[in-house]
Parts: sequence; structure tokens; C-alpha cells
Amino acid sequence: MTPLVRVPRTLPRPLDAEQITRFLASLHTQRDKAMMLLMLLEGLRKSEEVGLTLQDLELIRK
Repeated sequence: MTPLVRVPRTLPRPLDAEQITRFLASLHTQRDKAMMLLMLLEGLRKSEEVGLTLQDLELIRK
């Protein structure tokens, strides 16, 4: 019988700038890029982003 050994879980490591640039370049639509930037820059989860409405956003008007 093989003893069970627990392998410690490690935290995910953040992407570096080049990886982010390559990832964003792989997206085809402006909508997809906007959604990914919102998630990356604001730390939103997919479920939080999907639930956003225009009233939730504070648009900057100049």
C-alpha cells in the first residue's frame, strides 16, 4: 500500500508585462479586450464582470 503524501498548493504567480501583452494581442474583438482589461486591471472575477450594467460604471467625462 502506497502512503498518501500531501503536495502543498502554491499560489498562482502573476503574469509579467510581456505575457499580458501577448494575451491581449491574441484577442480578436475590442469587446474581448475591454473585458479582459477590466478583469486584469480592476481584479474582477468573471461572474462580477458579467453582472455589470452601465449604471454600475462611473464613466469619466471630460
